[in-house]
Amino acid sequence: MARIGIDATSVSTHGKGVSRYQRNIVQSLSRLESNHEYYVFLNEAYRISPFVQEPNWHFVSVKIWKEILWEQIEIPRWIRRLALDLFHVTTDRIPYFSKGPFLLQLFEVPDHRVRFVQKAPSRYSLYKRMAEVSRLVFFPSSVGRAARILVSSKNTQKELTDKYHMDPQKMRVVPLSHETTFRPETDSRTVSETRKNLGAPAGYILHFSTQDPRENTEAVLAAFEKAKNQIERNIKLLIIGIEEKKKRKDVIYKGYLDERELVRIYQAALAYVDPSFYEGFALQILEAIACGVPVVASRRSSIPELVGDAGILIDPEDAEAIAHAMTRILMDDNLWREIRQKGLERAKLFSWEKTARQTLSAYEEILNEH
Repeated sequence: MARIGIDATSVSTHGKGVSRYQRNIVQSLSRLESNHEYYVFLNEAYRISPFVQEPNWHFVSVKIWKEILWEQIEIPRWIRRLALDLFHVTTDRIPYFSKGPFLLQLFEVPDHRVRFVQKAPSRYSLYKRMAEVSRLVFFPSSVGRAARILVSSKNTQKELTDKYHMDPQKMRVVPLSHETTFRPETDSRTVSETRKNLGAPAGYILHFSTQDPRENTEAVLAAFEKAKNQIERNIKLLIIGIEEKKKRKDVIYKGYLDERELVRIYQAALAYVDPSFYEGFALQILEAIACGVPVVASRRSSIPELVGDAGILIDPEDAEAIAHAMTRILMDDNLWREIRQKGLERAKLFSWEKTARQTLSAYEEILNEH
């Protein structure tokens, strides 16, 4: 029996990305048979109650002043205090002065994030810019010292091999998944009501944006402007994640949603568009296809690996191609149904149980070696 620590300090009520990964991996691991003792660290600022009720699972509430202080100072202190045999890190940095062993969960190579932050510095605070640069400083050491690295795509594995000369034997490709709540809505009245409440009774194309330049929102807006005149319906573009800036009758902006609202938004969409320049794992694309929404997506980075033939892949820098793909999906009912069905079949390949089993297997490999 080993004592395993898991960093879940990003878990919050409305958290996405890393937050949802941490919550799902803890819940899924707790359903597997294991005689290990687990210590899950939560950020006391979010006031999250323990979300697993198992005797071998313990939750530790910690105060996070700054993320880097938590990683470099507090994690080693808790490893010593609780005599942990393994620590599962879910950020890009491993404590520099701690022997570990550590399992490093890597969602993407940080080089791309830093490049886009530097490309649009005015969109980020000074602390955010410094934090991203610090990731690059610590990153080579972190990947070198990790006992195992879990990456969510083969694309990320290849990047680590090519740029950081990582031993492929040290890495495991473990895709993320979607919650079972992400599924098609079978009641057409519910779909119609969602669209009507959003002010888009004829339907809408869905896109997510946090104003990160990687998301390529300007290209989506330009493509929609080209496509809307060719689509024989009064459809709208719905952008989730940012509040409305300019009043436009054909574009709807909404801020962040809780998961129940998010699922309904997906289910009622006619199409989902994601021409991202880079994704370590495009979780929102997976959520969309699981809800039966046809996708138009970038053919760069890990996205083709996830989408396969269950969507239309485009050059993210070609607004004309994005517009053409939007038009094809919405004007050809047979194509819409074909892509939708392929997406639903594709989504069945992913599950949090599978992700948890592969993660537990990596734990066992590390523990056997140490």
